[in-house]
Amino acid sequence: MLQEKITPEPLSSGLWDENISWEFFLAEQTPELSFCTAVCCFVLTDSKLLLVKNKRGWEIPAGHIESGENLNDAVIREVLEEGNVEISVPVFFGYKKLIAKQKVLKPGSDSEYYPFPISYVPFFYALITNFLYKQLSNDVKATRLVASEEALELLRISGQYPGIIEYLINNEVLG
Repeated sequence: MLQEKITPEPLSSGLWDENISWEFFLAEQTPELSFCTAVCCFVLTDSKLLLVKNKRGWEIPAGHIESGENLNDAVIREVLEEGNVEISVPVFFGYKKLIAKQKVLKPGSDSEYYPFPISYVPFFYALITNFLYKQLSNDVKATRLVASEEALELLRISGQYPGIIEYLINNEVLG
């Protein structure tokens, strides 16, 4: 498993639910693929951030890694499916470390579990290279390009992203 080298202390932390807590770490190296369950990508254009709206509200494009995919392929596919955009090569910058108290079944399975007790969600950022105009994924209700201040406000409800967005602003990735 990946050692927390760059930030010995998490940049942010929280709870997904009663079973799963998380910590976000900055890193230069991705976690081992076999411990990664999903990917997340901050998608940027003209100093704006792409948000997607689903049943949980406004979020950053993210999703599960499919069988046989590497991390970059998963990021590119998820951004295309959820955001309706093509992106440049994704740049890895950190990961969310998920800590489960009990095993979690994978959706649609009665015997396959996520890595336990620790799994990871690698985080990337990338620039939009092309806007597509086709039907959004079934679980996405809308997409929106927003300035960083509006992104902070829209994403504050979930509590998962403000520290990460502030890091991206301070390091001039996001305007």
